[in-house]
Amino acid sequence: MKIKFISLLYFLLSITINSFCQKFAKSQFTLFSYDVSVSDRVKSELSSLEGYINYKPGEKQDKIEGMLTHGFYEMTNDILTDTLNIFILPVSSMTDKAKYNAYGYPDINIRKAIKLADTKFYLKIGASFENAVPEKKTKTGDKDIFKPKVIVRIDIYNKEGYMPIQSSVGSAESMNSIEITPGFIAGMKFVDDSIVKTKNSENLKDIITRAIIEAIIKIKYKGK
Repeated sequence: MKIKFISLLYFLLSITINSFCQKFAKSQFTLFSYDVSVSDRVKSELSSLEGYINYKPGEKQDKIEGMLTHGFYEMTNDILTDTLNIFILPVSSMTDKAKYNAYGYPDINIRKAIKLADTKFYLKIGASFENAVPEKKTKTGDKDIFKPKVIVRIDIYNKEGYMPIQSSVGSAESMNSIEITPGFIAGMKFVDDSIVKTKNSENLKDIITRAIIEAIIKIKYKGK
């Protein structure tokens, strides 16, 4: 049921956003800032699954953070381009003239981006992965409830660049407390293809999808 709900939400977004997306349709976008933060709790919970993640972290990188950083961007890029009918230039399009973070994504301000890239629109994307339930210290030593939460931030700028012309925040958390199993990260980038999600259960990719869709819906309605 949850899987069907997410698929239906994606479909409805695709057909209802058509009138609004004419503003952006077929336009090129430059990503000039991208940042993902992962809480220590999320890293700790997912650490037992590192053996299923085929990602070799480089200098100043973390295996869990790398999977989430690259995986989240791939999903956001796909959903944005599909629903808004836009084209986002490769993350390295500004070449070495731009500053990039540890995972190879641009990290500059909008004014510099406008000087380095000649596109009609510019994107700033951010995300955070955290636990929706406040941490508690228990006398019995019981483990705190883990309910992953994803918060997505999207800002769209034009060539004037002083203030975003569209901003939105989308968020989603697991519907129930999560018991970490390999299926929870099934379908994510760098995750072993042999891992499949548990039937009729919600996993990380589902939560991320809901957060991204909520952010795009808010863009459609101009953040209101």
